[in-house]
Amino acid sequence: MKRHHGIGSVVAWLGCGLLADVVAAQCAPGLASSAGTNGTDNFVYASELWDPDGPGPAPAVVALGGLFRLAGATFANAVVAYDPALQTFTALGGGITGGVAEVGDLLPLPNGDLIASGTFTTAGGVPAANIARWNGAA
Repeated sequence: MKRHHGIGSVVAWLGCGLLADVVAAQCAPGLASSAGTNGTDNFVYASELWDPDGPGPAPAVVALGGLFRLAGATFANAVVAYDPALQTFTALGGGITGGVAEVGDLLPLPNGDLIASGTFTTAGGVPAANIARWNGAA
């Protein structure tokens, strides 16, 4: 699992540039605002560029996973998509819950699905033993 992102990496994505790993160390930890969009309320452990419609026409977004429950004003439960063009967060269904409920790694698939792994027992209200797949609807 990737364990190198903290709240500072969301600050890096939103306020200090797109070089999260390099720039995060230069940003003070905490929530920051960029054009009115706040970061997460807790740690981000994984971030991946993700194209939710696969080879479709929609642009890629940034998938974030971690120990957070809130991204901006969006209830996200450990996994969320951030659209840098629109500066909006979008929850992926009911998110990840149960147990510690944290996402430690993300894997975007070429067809647009997103795999999340971590420490959790439920994804979108369905039992999931530490790994789950988002298919765009559930």
